[in-house]
Amino acid sequence: MKILTTHVGSLPGPADFDPSTTTEQDLTRAVEWIVARQRETGIDIINEGELTKGGDWLAFMDERLGGFEERPAPAAGSVIAQGKDREEFADFYKYAAERQTLFFTADKRMRTVRRYLACTAPITYTGAAALERELATFRAAVGDTRNCFLTSTAPASLEPYRGNEYYATEEEFVSALAEALRVEYEAIVGAGFLLQIDDAWLVALWDRIGIGMGLEAFKQRSRIRVEALNYALRNIPEERVRYHLCWGSWHGPHAHDLPLSDIVDVLLRVHARFYSFEAANVRHEHEYHVWERVQLPDAKVLLPGVVSHSTDLVEHPDLVAERIRRLCGSPVRNGSSPAPTAGLAVARTRRSPGRSSHRCAQAPGWRAAKQVAKVRTSPFWTALWPLAGVFESMSGISSSVPNSECCSRVSSCAAVRDALIGDDRKTHRRRTTRVCRCKCPGR
Repeated sequence: MKILTTHVGSLPGPADFDPSTTTEQDLTRAVEWIVARQRETGIDIINEGELTKGGDWLAFMDERLGGFEERPAPAAGSVIAQGKDREEFADFYKYAAERQTLFFTADKRMRTVRRYLACTAPITYTGAAALERELATFRAAVGDTRNCFLTSTAPASLEPYRGNEYYATEEEFVSALAEALRVEYEAIVGAGFLLQIDDAWLVALWDRIGIGMGLEAFKQRSRIRVEALNYALRNIPEERVRYHLCWGSWHGPHAHDLPLSDIVDVLLRVHARFYSFEAANVRHEHEYHVWERVQLPDAKVLLPGVVSHSTDLVEHPDLVAERIRRLCGSPVRNGSSPAPTAGLAVARTRRSPGRSSHRCAQAPGWRAAKQVAKVRTSPFWTALWPLAGVFESMSGISSSVPNSECCSRVSSCAAVRDALIGDDRKTHRRRTTRVCRCKCPGR
């Protein structure tokens, strides 16, 4: 049984793809190309590269929600352009903003200036036609939808670009956003796809507004938004939902990201089975230690991003294997055994106001995606081999939750994990047989 791979959503399309001028025929061809490229690369759980959204995880929603009017940006400026990192590294960010180097794609899909929308009437969902086009285009390209996902945005990550002039309170405004988004969420799942909720700004606002509020106040603010999201997901089975979070992974210095350990309890309240997060960039790779202390609730599955967009270097398969191995040994399920599902976050800047990096538009992004497939040829695979039995489907179609017997098996296998590094396969088979009576490939 292999470790299944996936990615976070936005992928580089064909060289001639232009989201601003594309026709239906061009879009269909581009989605077919992106599907074929993912399969060729060896990615198991795929999407349409967000090409049906124009490649921008935020802007597509501007045309799908009613009740808003476009207004000039607030005099105080956007909250997105504020924060401790922007203050501490002001010269860097000034230079980067002038040259637009924080976010770049050759096809210019990423908007460098965001619209500011004010809510002046009840919020409604008006994107049915656009969503149906998205669903139909992707369905036609893949045929079988079971191992496919589509992304949509969380209310908390749409909120920073919108003002409220209609609802009495901030909480009512966020709840209204969530109720409108429910229509899209349910339609995606109803069409047979996994739903991925993208929620970059929930935690990435920490250095902009959270530090001044204090941790407990910021966590309470986050809980309110998680509750609103859960209300929007109330009719969707948890196993059909992936939740993606990040710290706004643009190509600039991060020194004030909120530690995962400070917010993980809030994040685990989300009505989702699968949690996708950064686990390979230099600011957050060390946070696998969080899962040594936090008990992963039943039926929750981790999708750690083990290949990073934050470098143009192509990670060595041994390094990718090592990242997976560390996470295999950390998560606790039922207080005893590891059962993460390895995910792949590649060629994606997640989640920032616009997030496709220069890597996303170039060959290294696709080359990096192949590194997880190469993990099985790495000497470090010896350490992962006994655990392979717990890496089942991330699609929600078949179960990836080990039963109690499997939990015991994984715990036994994990006990010899560190001793196996550097051993050859023959030695691995002998040692594993001695401690494990399971059907894992190592026996």
